[in-house]
Order: sequence, then C-alpha cells, then structure tokens
Amino acid sequence: MRHLILMVCLIMGTSAFSQLEQGTILLDGSSNLGFLNETFSEDSFESSISQTIVVANGGFFITDGLVVGLEANYTSLVQTQGDGIDDLEISITTTTVSPIVRYYVKDIGVWGQAGYGYGNSSTSMSLTGENPIPPSESTISVLSLQLGYAYFLAENVSINPSLGYVQRTTEIEDESQTLSGMNLRIGFAIHFNKAASENN
Repeated sequence: MRHLILMVCLIMGTSAFSQLEQGTILLDGSSNLGFLNETFSEDSFESSISQTIVVANGGFFITDGLVVGLEANYTSLVQTQGDGIDDLEISITTTTVSPIVRYYVKDIGVWGQAGYGYGNSSTSMSLTGENPIPPSESTISVLSLQLGYAYFLAENVSINPSLGYVQRTTEIEDESQTLSGMNLRIGFAIHFNKAASENN
C-alpha cells in the first residue's frame, strides 16, 4: 500500500512539473488581493484609511523553467478625516505595468521573479460642501523582486506563496520620492500546456 501511494505521488509530481516546460502559458490571476482598514478617533475628530491592492500577471515559458511576461498592479487608497461635518477625503489611485522574468529552479517548485515597470498615480481631494480639487498626476517606476514556491493542487493549478521586495519611485515635476518595503503574497496560478494536455 505504501509503495502504491508513493507511485501515485511520483506520477502526480511528474505530471505537475511538466507544466513548467517550454510552451506552457502561465496565468497568475490572484497574486495579491489585500484590504487595509484603519480608524483613528479623538474627541469629535476621526480619521479612516481604506486600501485595496490587486496584482495579476501572465507569461509564457520560452524554455523549460523560464517565463517572460507582464505584471499589472492596481492600488486604491482612500483616507477620510474630519468631525463628520467638515470632512476631507483624499483619494490616491496608482496603476503600473511591468515586464517580468520568472525562473523555476528545476523541478522543486522554487522560483524567483524580477520586474521593472512604469505607471501613473492620480491624487484627488475633496472637502464636504466644496468643489473637488482637480487631481494631480505623477509618474511612477517600480522595481520588484519575488522569491516563491509553486505547490501544485492539481495538474494545472498551483498555490504560490512568495516573499518580495518592492521599490517605488514617484516623480512630480522636479521632485522625486522613493519608498521601499517587503510584501507577502499568497495566490493561485493556472498552467496551461497544450502539448502536455494532448499527450495525456
């Protein structure tokens, strides 16, 4: 019985990692979806922050274990502060697109990814009872590095926890601001290899 279970695991593992071969299409549709809510209040003054982040990428295995593709990042942050009568709302929306390269280390599931891209950011402010202030626009450049692991739940579906470093530079006219930090992602990916499917 033990030998039978081991044989099944080996067959499943071999079949799964065939999805890392040349010609496979990778769709990582739920890379990072996070929400941040923070509320601060003192006397009649309140401040709240709501943040949504969506990251998705897709690519093509140009050779065994090596993927080239694109990553899209959308971030929306809304901060509201005031006493409930005169409230100030600040909204910041950013969108970036980055070419990426991902490499899987043989058949053990560990992968590393690097990307560098550009995008734009829009900041708008509005005060209760007042006309909205025209939004200000800025350009953004993003450097991202990720180290992750692909655990196959099925032949074509994997869960991908990863730890990453992101450096974002925002340029407004002649000024620039650079922010950097670490992030943790847990997402699902679909691996589609037409040749492997036909062979099965």
